[in-house]
Amino acid sequence: MAKVEIMSPVDVAWLSMEEPTNLMMVNAVIAFDRPLDVERVRQVLRYRWLRYRRFRQRVVQPRLPLLRPYWEDDPHFDLELHLQRAALPAPGDKAALQDMMSDIISTPLDRSRPLWQYHLLEGYGGGSVVACRMHHSIADGIALMRVLLSMTDLTPDAPQPPGPGEEANHDKERGLLETLVSPATSLARTTVRNTSNLASFALHQSMETLRDPWRLVDVARLGAGGAARAVIYALAKAGAAEIAIVNRTPARAQELARDLGAVSTAKLGALAVTDLPHALKDAVLLANATSLGMAGQPPLEIALDPLSADAAVADLVYTPLETPLLKAAAARGLKAVDGLGMLIHQARPGFAAWFGVDPEPDAALRAHLLESFA
Repeated sequence: MAKVEIMSPVDVAWLSMEEPTNLMMVNAVIAFDRPLDVERVRQVLRYRWLRYRRFRQRVVQPRLPLLRPYWEDDPHFDLELHLQRAALPAPGDKAALQDMMSDIISTPLDRSRPLWQYHLLEGYGGGSVVACRMHHSIADGIALMRVLLSMTDLTPDAPQPPGPGEEANHDKERGLLETLVSPATSLARTTVRNTSNLASFALHQSMETLRDPWRLVDVARLGAGGAARAVIYALAKAGAAEIAIVNRTPARAQELARDLGAVSTAKLGALAVTDLPHALKDAVLLANATSLGMAGQPPLEIALDPLSADAAVADLVYTPLETPLLKAAAARGLKAVDGLGMLIHQARPGFAAWFGVDPEPDAALRAHLLESFA
């Protein structure tokens, strides 16, 4: 029998929220100015992508009700089923690519197979395009983008990955959190710089409703995943002098503080959950980067009394928009920032790169989204 792994509650939430008109996918498009060799693409996928066990696993729905779905190794896994090759119709310009991508990203993935797919699109100008689709239940978006970045090299003359007979053994026993959230030390600097831009931009923009939030001197952070990594880096770059990272697994908080300490001047502290009251004492910003408080998840129950009287509380969760944490903050008269701004602004860099226009989200857009949440 194939080895199975029960899905986490947050992964189940992403899986169950999907609808035919609202696919829970992370989509990425990479354009190359030269044609790509399909065999080398296969080789890179085989050596770099499939080293993560999750990409060789499928989701299985249990027969009994009330039981959570689980991951199991796909006994019939075939890389060729996940790498599609197509030619863009003439004239092979951006409009043709947009039309094809519209069809690709609106097509649900086959749930009987691992929930990801690559498309090699040829004939884009003088080069090629690689489009990647991954289901959000595999991991959070920042972690998935880090894995995608690991597929690329820093120089065009980088050595090719080993051939099939030279491949390193995949570490099949490593869990998703270890492989996706914990980068190798040698990659820490590059990973942080590459993946923090989008998240830091989004968080900075979403918190502009606060008065100069980046002049804060004491910050308490909850979480140690991909989003937390990027946001802590953004806070440090924005001038936060001291950041306390709180996680139920102290080793993860310590690792995060160590990795980011190499690229920031902020004083980073790693604390256990039992140390949370101490971390909150006189802090002027509390930011939640966990899934607690999201629809279907237990609330994040924190006594906010130790916070400074003029503190702000931010929650990256946007379903529901007003989480129990934000309700508690508002009840105490603290500034509360919901996750809708993060949702809105994280799309801005991609929209600007794709359409050549940097949109300026306004109150009308927020109002429109609020109506959709109602």
